[in-house]
Amino acid sequence: MRTLVFSSKEFSICKLQKGQELPIDLNTCHSSFISFSKTEEETSLIIESEFLTQDVSDIDSGWNMFYIKGTIAFSSVGVLSPILDKLTQGEVSILAVSTFDTDYVFFKKNLQEIVINQLKNDYLIAFENEKGQKDLAFLQSNL
Repeated sequence: MRTLVFSSKEFSICKLQKGQELPIDLNTCHSSFISFSKTEEETSLIIESEFLTQDVSDIDSGWNMFYIKGTIAFSSVGVLSPILDKLTQGEVSILAVSTFDTDYVFFKKNLQEIVINQLKNDYLIAFENEKGQKDLAFLQSNL
């Protein structure tokens, strides 16, 4: 059974205007998660809300996230699909982001109880401590 680790942080998803500089310094920012994506159409940033230091024209705050604990190989098939199916059943809108080793699922923070209820029967649910450190506390119903 896979473990889903819920962050204790709040995140913002930002859209930057064309030519706008990043509102953070990627080298010195201590956010637990930063995702920067740029295409011909748009530039987006996901970051802990507390680290946004400049005005951003389009910002959607109040997001939380969980990640699938452990390394997920590129050859793995169908890891996110059952999670997303469960969240669809709970009518939870998400944003999924993958890094080299890990899959992250962002959802509105006010829906966390619904997210956990949708997933707790099929996954171990764990929580980072309030400082975002990785000493995990597990949902009692999973033990």
